[in-house]
Amino acid sequence: MLALGSALSAVAQAQTKERTLFELDGPRAVIEWVTDSTFRFCRAWERGDCDPLDVHGASKAKVQRTDGETKVTFRTDDLEVEIQRPSLRLRVLSRDGKILLVETQEIQRAGTRIEAGFVSQPGERYYGLGIRVDASANLRGRSVETSRPFLISSLGYGLYCTMPGLYRFDLGEKEPNLLRLSFREIPRFEYWFHYGPTVKAIYEEHLEVVPPRAYAKFELMRREELPEWAVLLPDAENSSWRLLEDSVRAVVHASLSGILNPAFDVGLFASASPELFQRAMQLASVLPLICNSRGGTLGKDKEAALEKWLTWRKRLIPFFLAYVEETRSRGLPMIHPMVMQFPRDEAGRDLTDQFMVGDELLAAPIFTPGGRRKVYLPMGQWTEWHTNRRLAGRQVIEIEAPDDVLPLFARNGSIVPLDGVTAGQRMELHYFPRLAAELFLYEPELMRYSQMHAAPALDLLRLEIDSKVERSYEWVVHHVPKPAAVTGGDLIYEETKDRQRLRPGSWYFDAGRQNVHIAVLAGRGERLIVHLHPGESGEQGRPFRTPIN
Repeated sequence: MLALGSALSAVAQAQTKERTLFELDGPRAVIEWVTDSTFRFCRAWERGDCDPLDVHGASKAKVQRTDGETKVTFRTDDLEVEIQRPSLRLRVLSRDGKILLVETQEIQRAGTRIEAGFVSQPGERYYGLGIRVDASANLRGRSVETSRPFLISSLGYGLYCTMPGLYRFDLGEKEPNLLRLSFREIPRFEYWFHYGPTVKAIYEEHLEVVPPRAYAKFELMRREELPEWAVLLPDAENSSWRLLEDSVRAVVHASLSGILNPAFDVGLFASASPELFQRAMQLASVLPLICNSRGGTLGKDKEAALEKWLTWRKRLIPFFLAYVEETRSRGLPMIHPMVMQFPRDEAGRDLTDQFMVGDELLAAPIFTPGGRRKVYLPMGQWTEWHTNRRLAGRQVIEIEAPDDVLPLFARNGSIVPLDGVTAGQRMELHYFPRLAAELFLYEPELMRYSQMHAAPALDLLRLEIDSKVERSYEWVVHHVPKPAAVTGGDLIYEETKDRQRLRPGSWYFDAGRQNVHIAVLAGRGERLIVHLHPGESGEQGRPFRTPIN
C-alpha cells in the first residue's frame, strides 16, 4: 500500500458561531468540533475536499490549539486530540489522561482501497455495526462487513463513519491488539468521534450530528406503512423458532448500532404453530414498530393471541410515549441493551437474548418450545410481572412461562403506567417500592409532562401526582403490608373489600399479592398527594420496606 505522505505545514482555523473547523493540510484534511466531546475528522484525496457537513446546528465547542514541532494539540473541557506531524495520525485522550483512540499508522491508500488502523486496548469491547444475530453483543475478535458503520467502544467513545458504502471492521480477528477499518470506492475517509463515559452519553453526543427519528405509532401497520427510515428485523421464507430467536438478538444489536426504529414483521409467523405465533406476538408487544406483511385470516387461536397482545401493547402506550420523547430529546433507543443499562455488570452486559424496555422493564422473550429459559437479573431487586414474585438481582434464574405469558421483570424503584383496557378506565400506576421512583408521563396533546413520584417518607409511604390533564388514576403499590389508613390532606380514603368497587377516594388491599390499590381523580394542573400509614403488623419504623421473600 502507498502511504499518504502529507505535510502538516500549516493549520488554518475557522472558528465562528456556526462552525469550529481547522484545516490540517489544506481543505483535504480537517478536524471540525461540534461539542467539547464530538469532532469530525476527514481526509480526502484528489477527487474531493472535506466539505462541511450540514448535519448539526451551531458549534458548542470551545477549543484551544497548541502547535508544536512534532504535533498539533486540540483541547476542550472533555478531550485532548494530538495530531502527529507529518503523518496526520491521531491520538485521543480524555482530559484526565485516559487513552481512548490511537491510530497505529497514517491512513493507507492503494487504488480504490483505503485502510486505517487503531490500537485495540486490553479488555476493550466493541458493540454495534448493524443488525446481526450473534449470541454476544461484544464484537471483539470478530470481523464485520457493514453498511451501518456505527461502532461503540467500552472505553467510552463511539465512531460513526459518514460516507455511504460498505465497510469492513476487523476487530482483532487477525491481530488481537489491532482494529482495522477498510473500505473501497469512497473518495474520502471521514468519521465522527463521540466521547461519552456511558453508552447513553455516546448516544446523546450522536444526536448532535444525526437527528433522531422517533415514531409514535404503535398499532399493527401494513409493511408499506412503515416509515422510510424503519429497519426490518431478520426476514425468512418460513417461520421458525430460530427466526424468533434471531429477531430477539437482532433487536439488541440494532439498538447498539444507531438504529432507533427496528420493525418486527409478525406476518412472517402467520403460518406458525399457535405456540410459536403467540411467542412472536409477545415479542411484538414491546418493540418500537410492528407490521404485518401477510393478509388473510389466522384462525381462532391466533386471532385470540393477536387481540390479547395488541391490547397489552395498547395499554403500554403511555409508557412507550415517554421513551419516544426520550428518543427525540436524547437520541436514545427505546430498547436498552443490557450493556447500555448495566455497563459494569460483567455477567450480563453482553447478553442478547434479553433486554430492557426503557429503564424499568426487563423483557426475556421465549423463543424455544415449552416456555422454559434462563434469565439473568442484574443488580437491584426485581418483580416478576405475572406472579408478583420478588427476586434479588445478580443471579441467573430459570423460569417456565405459560404460553400466554411474556416474562417481564420490573425494576425496584420504578413506576410503570398502564392505560385502561377501554376508553375512560383508570390509568394504573404500578409502583415497585423500597427505592424512591419517578415517572415523567408525556402528554402529546399538550406536549408537556405529568409527573409522578413515590417514596418512603419517615414511617409513611408518599405518592404524588402532578397531572397536566384531568385523569383517573389507580396507584398499585406492590409488596407492602396492609396500611392502617390511607389519607390525602384532610381526606381519609375509604377501604373497600372488592377492587371492582374502587372509586376515587377509596382503597383496596390485595392480601394474596400484598398490593395496595388506591383510586384517585386528579384535576388538570392539580398536585395530588396520598399517604399510606403503617399498620400494627408493619415492620417497626420501616413498615413499607418489607424484605425479599
